[in-house]
Amino acid sequence: MNLNNMMHPSGVWPNMFHPRMPSLNRNFKGFARHLTRTERPTKYYLIDFGLSLHFNAEETRTARPILGGDKSVPEFRDRIRRSGPQDPFPTDVYYIRNLVREDFLQRFNSLDFLDSMVADMVHSDPTKRPNMDEVVARLFPLMRSGRS
Repeated sequence: MNLNNMMHPSGVWPNMFHPRMPSLNRNFKGFARHLTRTERPTKYYLIDFGLSLHFNAEETRTARPILGGDKSVPEFRDRIRRSGPQDPFPTDVYYIRNLVREDFLQRFNSLDFLDSMVADMVHSDPTKRPNMDEVVARLFPLMRSGRS
């Protein structure tokens, strides 16, 4: 999953770094000074929307599933569901959960307060997954409290 998200480095590396030698500053005259992500909150960007679909607000949100790189999505394993159009947004929630799990939860020990939220995001029934607005509404209070 980490190939489809990027971090903007300017907050963590205020004077940036050299792209060929990330440990050095841009002019090779010293080490690149960096801060922690706690000291300077970092912006992350989701990229690579090549398989994405665009829906207008008044449009029906159903489409035939597009099989992307993540083959673990339950609705893709079920051939009956795969045969017809469905709401693609619960699949996006599943994908975001896998990104959070693989790039953060499996790498850092202090994020267990997110466990119940990310578990809901991969419910085997896509209609029982929270939508992204619900995920965001749950995320910020969790981050402030540090517990689920």
